[in-house]
Amino acid sequence: MAITGDFKVANVKFLNGTNTCTEFEYAMFDDYDVGDTVVVASAHHGLGIAKIASIITKEQAATKNFEREIVCK
Repeated sequence: MAITGDFKVANVKFLNGTNTCTEFEYAMFDDYDVGDTVVVASAHHGLGIAKIASIITKEQAATKNFEREIVCK
Protein backbone atom coordinates (compact mmCIF):
# COMPACT_ATOMS: atom_id res chain seq x y z
CA MET A 1 0.00 0.00 0.00
CA ALA A 2 1.34 3.44 -0.93
CA ILE A 3 2.19 5.97 1.80
CA THR A 4 0.39 9.30 1.43
CA GLY A 5 0.47 12.63 3.21
CA ASP A 6 3.01 15.34 3.79
CA PHE A 7 6.48 13.94 4.34
CA LYS A 8 10.14 14.47 3.49
CA VAL A 9 12.39 11.75 2.12
CA ALA A 10 15.46 10.36 3.86
CA ASN A 11 18.12 8.57 1.87
CA VAL A 12 19.39 5.87 4.22
CA LYS A 13 22.16 3.28 4.27
CA PHE A 14 21.69 0.04 6.19
CA LEU A 15 24.22 -0.65 8.96
CA ASN A 16 24.46 -4.39 8.25
CA GLY A 17 23.51 -6.88 5.58
CA THR A 18 24.30 -7.04 1.89
CA ASN A 19 23.16 -3.50 0.94
CA THR A 20 25.33 -1.33 3.21
CA CYS A 21 26.81 0.64 0.28
CA THR A 22 23.47 1.45 -1.37
CA GLU A 23 21.17 4.34 -0.43
CA PHE A 24 17.43 3.75 -0.23
CA GLU A 25 14.63 6.33 -0.09
CA TYR A 26 12.28 6.19 2.91
CA ALA A 27 9.34 8.43 3.81
CA MET A 28 10.12 10.58 6.87
CA PHE A 29 7.22 12.10 8.81
CA ASP A 30 9.18 13.32 11.88
CA ASP A 31 12.16 15.65 12.07
CA TYR A 32 15.42 13.71 11.98
CA ASP A 33 18.92 14.81 11.04
CA VAL A 34 21.60 13.51 8.69
CA GLY A 35 23.67 10.98 10.63
CA ASP A 36 20.80 9.80 12.85
CA THR A 37 20.40 6.06 13.29
CA VAL A 38 16.80 5.02 12.62
CA VAL A 39 14.52 2.00 12.48
CA VAL A 40 12.94 1.63 9.04
CA ALA A 41 10.01 -0.46 7.83
CA SER A 42 10.32 -1.83 4.32
CA ALA A 43 7.51 -3.04 2.13
CA HIS A 44 8.93 -6.57 1.88
CA HIS A 45 11.68 -7.18 4.46
CA GLY A 46 10.30 -6.01 7.81
CA LEU A 47 12.26 -3.74 10.14
CA GLY A 48 15.89 -2.72 9.70
CA ILE A 49 18.49 -0.36 11.21
CA ALA A 50 19.89 2.37 8.98
CA LYS A 51 21.70 5.71 9.09
CA ILE A 52 20.32 8.81 7.37
CA ALA A 53 22.71 9.91 4.60
CA SER A 54 20.68 12.86 3.26
CA ILE A 55 17.24 14.44 3.39
CA ILE A 56 15.30 15.70 0.35
CA THR A 57 11.75 16.68 -0.58
CA LYS A 58 9.45 14.03 -2.04
CA GLU A 59 9.43 16.03 -5.30
CA GLN A 60 13.21 15.46 -5.57
CA ALA A 61 12.93 11.72 -4.89
CA ALA A 62 13.35 9.09 -7.58
CA THR A 63 10.69 7.01 -5.83
CA LYS A 64 7.17 8.21 -6.58
CA ASN A 65 5.06 5.49 -4.94
CA PHE A 66 6.44 5.14 -1.39
CA GLU A 67 5.88 1.92 0.54
CA ARG A 68 8.76 2.32 3.02
CA GLU A 69 9.05 4.66 5.99
CA ILE A 70 11.13 5.57 9.00
CA VAL A 71 9.53 4.21 12.18
CA CYS A 72 11.63 5.91 14.89
CA LYS A 73 15.06 7.16 15.86
